[in-house]
Amino acid sequence: MIVRSALRAGAAACSFRRKILFESGLDDPRPAAASLAVSFRYGGEADLAALTAPEFGYSAPAREFGRERLRAGDRFVLCEAEGRVVFYAWVMFGQLDLSCGHYVPLSADRAYTYKLYTVPAYRGLRICPAYYSFLKRELRAMGYGRVLAWVKAGNRASIRAHTRAGFQPVGTIWHFRLLGQSYFVRPRVLGEAAASRAVQETECGY
Repeated sequence: MIVRSALRAGAAACSFRRKILFESGLDDPRPAAASLAVSFRYGGEADLAALTAPEFGYSAPAREFGRERLRAGDRFVLCEAEGRVVFYAWVMFGQLDLSCGHYVPLSADRAYTYKLYTVPAYRGLRICPAYYSFLKRELRAMGYGRVLAWVKAGNRASIRAHTRAGFQPVGTIWHFRLLGQSYFVRPRVLGEAAASRAVQETECGY
């Protein structure tokens, strides 16, 4: 019992996460369609506040983080089907979030998408590929040339979805947590290979 408690305390004090960084061009020779009729639109604070059901996976800190990002200029994308929201995602411009609130700059031709989420009852219906076809079309119209996303290394379903959507792995983000502080090692494609300064870890829900 004492050993288990010590192991749990050690895991809480020191841990690491590995995230695979993906990148894709915006050419989309075969736009994907979901397996049911869907529509995409941009949302605002009222839409974010409406995602209160447990199926949407939004905590109070995550909602506050979303409000901050809306004020910073991020786009909140909603997908609707059968009269309800079934998927959402976010798009950030000019920077990429290594984890909640620790940003690195991006070149002017690249955007970053994050926190993709499909309501459990609608998974497996090709909504994520349809989102990427929508997003690539939108970003091309805005003058962008590339889009980035990172996926936790253990999320095999998301890795497959990104590969099928034309993304290629371009590096690994290492996130180390020690005594409540976060440290990062980011790939050279993001402009720096050395560990970043420590930042206080906060919850953002992804």
